[in-house]
Amino acid sequence: MQCGRRTNGYVALFVFAALVGLLGQTVVPWLSDQLNSPHLGFRFLVSDIDIYPFVVVALITFRNTEPKRAFWRVLVFFSGLCLGYYGYTAALAVYSALESGRAGYLANVLSSAKDALEYMAVALCAGAWGFAMQRSARKRLLYAAMLVPFIVITVACTYSNLVTEPPQLLMAAVDILCLAGIFLCLPRKATSG
Repeated sequence: MQCGRRTNGYVALFVFAALVGLLGQTVVPWLSDQLNSPHLGFRFLVSDIDIYPFVVVALITFRNTEPKRAFWRVLVFFSGLCLGYYGYTAALAVYSALESGRAGYLANVLSSAKDALEYMAVALCAGAWGFAMQRSARKRLLYAAMLVPFIVITVACTYSNLVTEPPQLLMAAVDILCLAGIFLCLPRKATSG
């Protein structure tokens, strides 16, 4: 029963991530373009790194899961994300090749596959990091220290969004919210009941 529930959770996570990837290629850029504001753009919300330090930390720490499950959550999420995001670009390339009769469009399929493999390599590393984090969960200082790279990346993204010309205020706000989310994932002292 527990294994079936866990499998259903992974399937739901995969489907959700695939939808996020698909939306990141279609609806998100379209909505951003509709705003027509250089400061409030979020066209690359799904494709840039900004939100992923928080997403990875949330996948690792949600419900203080065991190490193997933290690893698999990260891997399943990024597998679905890549399928939705790069599957869409690959499908467009195949459609363009068939529609135009030009095989050159198929090079975009290889480019999408290469990008997806690079993200999956990052996902493997993040999953392994999550495994190690959960293994050290009882050592609060080490566990908190393992969150530092995610914090540093998020702070760097925030800074980058603020100093770019024009400043990307909406994305900087998203980064600040993600940073707050990471801090909420810090281990808390157990309270006696």
